[in-house]
Amino acid sequence: MKQFVFRVSESPEYKAPDPFPRFVRLLFDAETEEDALLSLALFRYEPGQTCPVHIHEQVEVYYIMKGLGMVTVSGEDTEATKDTVVYIPAGSRHRITNIGDEILEFLGIFVPPLNFQEIRVRWERTF
Repeated sequence: MKQFVFRVSESPEYKAPDPFPRFVRLLFDAETEEDALLSLALFRYEPGQTCPVHIHEQVEVYYIMKGLGMVTVSGEDTEATKDTVVYIPAGSRHRITNIGDEILEFLGIFVPPLNFQEIRVRWERTF
């Protein structure tokens, strides 16, 4: 049966390996929903956590739900707080860092869908 509702609390959570530990709950991608036109994940960074500078072939959009982040896109830094939307064009070098004192939580939306298989294989499953 086709799934139409995804509950964050029931989605698997993974922790990235050192030196860039951070957490993600994978909601869906083209592997779990074969006709998906986008993929969606909920990211959680503890204070001070960051990711390496990286590039996707996909457009990526962050919707900041809580906390304070510093987003770098193509060498430009911008603070991102609750209710901020960040558009990251395909092929842009980018990263996000939690620069606040509380958890930074944001949705990551990827178009076309990013395949989360590398996360499923390389990151430690916590739930």
